[in-house]
Amino acid sequence: MLYTDDSAEEIVIEKETDLGEGFEGGNISDLGGYFNELVYFTDCVKNGRKIEKATLSDGVESLAFVLDEINNA
Repeated sequence: MLYTDDSAEEIVIEKETDLGEGFEGGNISDLGGYFNELVYFTDCVKNGRKIEKATLSDGVESLAFVLDEINNA
């Protein structure tokens, strides 16, 4: 599902992604703090739930803050 502020649209993935020769998967221990974030995200996607912990607009605001700090350093 793709969620916007006022609607939800089902996304259909028709083709698998080729990760290239030699790809053996990720190592969970290398993910650090991202592991729980990925578990939450995939759980929302699998169960059709809206992401509430960190929305796209939260990410946009965070990026704008960081870019402002870089530009004013």
